[in-house]
Amino acid sequence: MTETQKEPQAQADVLDQTRLRPQCNEAKIISLLLNLKSLGKTDLTTELTSNRLKFLAKHADLNDADSVNWLIARQQCLASYKDGLAKAAWHG
Repeated sequence: MTETQKEPQAQADVLDQTRLRPQCNEAKIISLLLNLKSLGKTDLTTELTSNRLKFLAKHADLNDADSVNWLIARQQCLASYKDGLAKAAWHG
């Protein structure tokens, strides 16, 4: 088997793993956003929270608090942005 024959299978495995994680995170994001709407939060608050949660989900597993905390701590950004990420992650 040549190197080029092995490569598509390896790429397929990575794609399968990538597809699984966002679906789990996507369901959690939708649930959190619905909860915010039920609490009477404005559309702007919901949209900003959605954007922050999507960013976090892209780089961390939202079901793993340590992963999310580590990501927020390692971000090189303003403290106010980190605060927004933390509030979005912990529904506050």
